[in-house]
Amino acid sequence: MINRILPSIFMLLGFLSSGLAFDPLEKVEEDQSAGLLSSKDIFNRNIAMGSRQHYTRVSSYRPGSFGQYAHDGDGDTAWISSPGQTGAVLEISWGVAVPVNQVDIFEKNGEAIQSLTLELYNGKSWDMIEPHDVARRNNFHFATRPASALRISIETNDEQAGIVEVEVYNTEST
Repeated sequence: MINRILPSIFMLLGFLSSGLAFDPLEKVEEDQSAGLLSSKDIFNRNIAMGSRQHYTRVSSYRPGSFGQYAHDGDGDTAWISSPGQTGAVLEISWGVAVPVNQVDIFEKNGEAIQSLTLELYNGKSWDMIEPHDVARRNNFHFATRPASALRISIETNDEQAGIVEVEVYNTEST
């Protein structure tokens, strides 16, 4: 009898190790990595995407172009300031302070945006962040610091302008 059972067990083990069997841990890993938006490493995900949309605040918006569109992960939507506004502010909160060191801002009608500033909230105050390269005002790389929110202020030339997407990262694994 044992001569019949052992080959069956070995065949089953071979089937399981061949990758044809369903491994629940692999499914969990696939589910957890599905939201990653960068190929740099598994710790590098967009912290702002879809975060705390009910805490997103704007100074103004064009009807149908809400603030949460600036961090919904959809390149076809955007937060756009109200017509006739020469200045506008967007604040995004992701709740608990986490380490961040990079912010990328994708502009809508960038020619209409004359200036753009970025501030991070550290739990007590807003800190101004300088762009990584002055020629590319929408890319910010800085020393890792804790932050729970960001504020983007734009000055426009009276045309409708806004932000398509804001991406916040910690590119260093902890």
